[in-house]
Amino acid sequence: MADETSRLFQLEFRDYFEIIRRRKLTVIGAIVVVFVTGLFLSVREQKIYRASAEVLINSVSSAGADVQPDLDTESRLVQSEAVRARANEEVPGVGSVSVSIIGTKIVRVSAEDAVPSRAVETVNAYVKAYTEYRQEQEVDRLLRAAEETDARIADLDRQVRELSDQLDERLADVQARYAPVFGETAAEAGARQLALARETAAVEAELRPRRDTFQRQQLLLEGNLQELLARSQRAGEGVQVLASPTEPTEPIRPKPVEDGVKAFGMGLVLGLCLAFLFEYFDDSVQSREDLQRAVGHQKAVLGVIPTAQAWKDASRSELVSITDPKSPTAEAYRALRTSVHFAGLEEKLAVLSITSPSPGEGKTTTLANLAVVLAESGRRVVILDCDLRRPRVHTFFGLSNEIGFTSVMIGEAPLSVALQKVPDVSRLYLLASGPIPPNPSELLASSRFADVLRLLKADGTVLLIDTPPLLPVTDAAVIAPHCDRTLLVVAAGKSTKKHVRNAVELLEQVDAPFAGVVLNKADNTKRDGYYRYYYATDDDYLAGDGAGRNGAAPARNSSANGARQPPANGAARRPAKAKAPRRR
Repeated sequence: MADETSRLFQLEFRDYFEIIRRRKLTVIGAIVVVFVTGLFLSVREQKIYRASAEVLINSVSSAGADVQPDLDTESRLVQSEAVRARANEEVPGVGSVSVSIIGTKIVRVSAEDAVPSRAVETVNAYVKAYTEYRQEQEVDRLLRAAEETDARIADLDRQVRELSDQLDERLADVQARYAPVFGETAAEAGARQLALARETAAVEAELRPRRDTFQRQQLLLEGNLQELLARSQRAGEGVQVLASPTEPTEPIRPKPVEDGVKAFGMGLVLGLCLAFLFEYFDDSVQSREDLQRAVGHQKAVLGVIPTAQAWKDASRSELVSITDPKSPTAEAYRALRTSVHFAGLEEKLAVLSITSPSPGEGKTTTLANLAVVLAESGRRVVILDCDLRRPRVHTFFGLSNEIGFTSVMIGEAPLSVALQKVPDVSRLYLLASGPIPPNPSELLASSRFADVLRLLKADGTVLLIDTPPLLPVTDAAVIAPHCDRTLLVVAAGKSTKKHVRNAVELLEQVDAPFAGVVLNKADNTKRDGYYRYYYATDDDYLAGDGAGRNGAAPARNSSANGARQPPANGAARRPAKAKAPRRR
């Protein structure tokens, strides 16, 4: 049972739309404020233009191999202080630029300014400064490499000369040691020449390979030196401008249309957030579902009374069940009558007290209209006004309050004299409050009160008791135990869930039988079409197809000139009994 009740009170998807509908003014207000503010700021904002150039950064040769440029490093280099200083020399007071990578070797340099031509000048100044700075850096690097290569060549040349001189000296020494000797024989000459050749080959084998190696290294470095010098001459070719900046004609901001769309979206999001936030912190009862959650049981809500469109002045007493018997509000009172009738099936319901948690929630209006529709159903109804602080029931029927309940209680007048017949409504009687006593709670707590109730409860009589609000004073809590049931009237948008729970708990504390709650002053915007179909007036039918479901035109009580006439007995015209509205 607990799980079923929990599922019953969980928010469904349509409940969120109901919250938005109820808080539509908050949503619309947020949208309007944010939209107007955003549009105003967008229109007032200074126009900013953007110029861009696309720059190709070629590969860098290092150690004879092409190295892919690091575009992140190059992007930071474009925005560096050194490049900015050079650009400032070209365009004094130059602003900053942004750099974005759009390829493996291409970057886009962009500048924003309120003057289109100045944005172009800024981009050109940065591109030129970056190109020159990068060229100088590359030339310096190549020249340093050339100097190092030239020094290495000079060192190798020195070593080659030293090895050549050493080789020449040792060969000369060998030649001197094996010079021809006068008078040597042919065999001696052959042995000498063989030894000379052997010594010469040994010297050359020791020194000539080292000298040749140094010479080859020298030749290679000389080639590298020539390449470095040539590359230093072409250092400016490392950066190429693929697309030069053009003077922009359209500003990048503000854009009122886009800003308006964004502001509308932000306002919508803000409005929805505020709506749900206010709903979260709002403890007021707005709907049947809110009332069910506050009371804790679905069947505790006996009826929902929509606000009558004819009620222009809330302080004016009006019986809509008489003045507009076919209105949605009057039909809601009939539905409440049915609910009260079924509430008394298990136990006899002869005395029903009607109260509310706080003042101004419509308990007296509900009581008066419920009494009328109960009397119209054929029951004898007596209204007892026990609101001895602010009595109002007599004003609904235009009756006197000079003699009433308090007069009977203190013995100044008998009940037969104080009880008044309500004009134009058969079987309806009123016992007004009478003069307001100084001690209402003590008067209601006396034993005389129970005696008066016994006298009023004749056979078949339904006694409706109007009591003060529960929370401000104790009168209603004193009366409730003497009644068969107590009906709690709650006003939509005025009552809070906390007050409703406190009122129900107070009734439980005094062991008062609880009939249920009625949601009064409910929003009927979603019910108009529903009731218009089922409870349209005669004029509505005649203005339409002029026939009911069976094809016959509805009867009208009219005179020869078409004016409606009241019944002959002078009683208020009673509407034909209508079917109860279908439950969706």
